[in-house]
Amino acid sequence: MSNFLNKKAACALLSVSSSTLKRYQKKYWLEGIHFIRVNSRNTRYNERLIKDWIENRYNSKAHQQTIEHYQLSLQNAQKKQKAKK
Repeated sequence: MSNFLNKKAACALLSVSSSTLKRYQKKYWLEGIHFIRVNSRNTRYNERLIKDWIENRYNSKAHQQTIEHYQLSLQNAQKKQKAKK
């Protein structure tokens, strides 16, 4: 499962300001994939996908494959949880 970062840690990982992080969030990233809103004041950033976005920023096909793999891992985790019940 992925590690989720708060705003400060995500800014440090990317070496950017909070305003740049917000711009990335609006322009490049998908809510529910790259970040989730915990509530109106808190957002968490998917470390694995953010790192992959950095590496594959100009190779959208490679990044899309990572997103698909992440989504598949979520589905598999849900299936395992249902099987335990």
